[in-house]
Amino acid sequence: MQGYRQRFQNGFDGQGLWIEVEVEKEMGFKSKRNIEAFGIGKFVEECRKRVDRFAERISEQSKRLGYFMDWDNSYHTKSDENNYTIWHFLKTCAEKGWIYKGRDVMPWCPRCGTGLSQHEIVTEGYQEITHESPYLKFPLIDKNHEGENLLIWTTTPWTLAANVAAAVNPEYTYAKVEDHGTVMYLSKSLVTTLKKDHVLTEEAKVIGEVKGSDLVGLR
Repeated sequence: MQGYRQRFQNGFDGQGLWIEVEVEKEMGFKSKRNIEAFGIGKFVEECRKRVDRFAERISEQSKRLGYFMDWDNSYHTKSDENNYTIWHFLKTCAEKGWIYKGRDVMPWCPRCGTGLSQHEIVTEGYQEITHESPYLKFPLIDKNHEGENLLIWTTTPWTLAANVAAAVNPEYTYAKVEDHGTVMYLSKSLVTTLKKDHVLTEEAKVIGEVKGSDLVGLR
C-alpha cells in the first residue's frame, strides 16, 4: 500500500515425523517394520496425499477468513524444487569445506527409529510436570584431589554420555563436604538444602571451603 513490492506467498510445512505418525495411525501401522513391509515409496506417497488434502482444506478456510495471500502459488517443503535447492546448498557448503561430521547427543524415538526435533518434543499436549532429577559425583583425578568429587545436578541425564567438562562459578564459595567417607565439592549455599532433600545425609559435614576459581582446570 506504500509502493513497495511485497511477496505474499503462503507456505506449507509438509515434511516431518508428525505427518508420518498420523499416516501410520490412518493405516493401522504399529511400528517401522509395518512401513517397510508396506513399501517406503508407497508410504511416502500416502504422506504426500495427506499433506495435499490438508493444504487444500487450510487454504479454503484461510480464504474464508479473509487472508490476503497468493494462494495459487503456495510453496511446499515437500516439493522437489525445495529439496533440490537444499541439496544444492549443502553441496556448495561441502565443496567449500564448511560441513564436517561430528558427534552430538539427541533425543531418539525407539518406536519410530529416528531422531526427534525440538518441535516433535514440545508440541500439542505439552504440559509442565515435576519429576525427579539426578545428582552425580564426578571424580577428580588430579593427584592433589584423588578420592574427591564434584557434586553435579542435571535435568538432562541423556546428555551425560557426551559431557567433557563441568562448569563452576569462579565467584562462588564451594564447600568441601565429607559424607560417610565420600568427599565432594558443592556450592556452600546448598549444603542445608541438600540435606533436607536427602541428597546429603544429616551426618554430612563441611571440612573446608574453596573459591570456584580454585576449582577451574581440575581434572
